[in-house]
Amino acid sequence: MRRKAFTLVEMLVVVTVLPIVAIAFSGLFATFTRDVPRMTRMVQENTSVLDLVRHIRDDVDAAVGFPDASYELTSDDRTLLIGLPERVICYRIDEDGVTRTVLGGGQTEPQTEGIWRFRDAVIVWRLQRRADRAHAVEVQTSLKERLSGKIRQRFANSHLYFLGGLAREQTP
Repeated sequence: MRRKAFTLVEMLVVVTVLPIVAIAFSGLFATFTRDVPRMTRMVQENTSVLDLVRHIRDDVDAAVGFPDASYELTSDDRTLLIGLPERVICYRIDEDGVTRTVLGGGQTEPQTEGIWRFRDAVIVWRLQRRADRAHAVEVQTSLKERLSGKIRQRFANSHLYFLGGLAREQTP
C-alpha cells in the first residue's frame, strides 16, 4: 500500500521543530546584520590609524630631533613636533582626528599635508627622553567600541620609533 500524505505525527513534529529552527536562524541573521557592518567600519578606521602611524614612523626615521617648541607651537600630549633637516612636521590631535602640517621649509605659511578623521580612535603619543633630550616617540593606538552601553578597547597597539630609525644605527 502506497502512502500519498504525511501522518499526523510527522506534521506535529514539523510544526514543533520549524519555529525553533526559525528562531535560531533569525538570531543568527540579526547578529550578522548588526555586527558585520560595525566590524567593517572598525577595520576601515584601524586601517586609517595604521596609515597615520606609518606617516609618523617615516617622519621620525628622517628626523634630526624633537623640538620642544617651533613656530609658536609647543610639543605636548596633543601636539607632536618632529624636526627634519629643513622643516618641522607638526601632528596635532583635535576632537575629530589628527592633522599633519609642515612648518618652514621655505614656506611662509604652514602647509597641511594630511588629515586623518577618526570617530572612535584613541591616539596617544609620548616622547621618550634620555638626559633631557627626546630620542624616541611612543605612539599608542586603539579603537573604542560601544556595545550594550559599555565601551571596549579594540585593536590596541603600541609603537616605539627611535630618532633616525635603524638607518643611523647600522654602521659597518
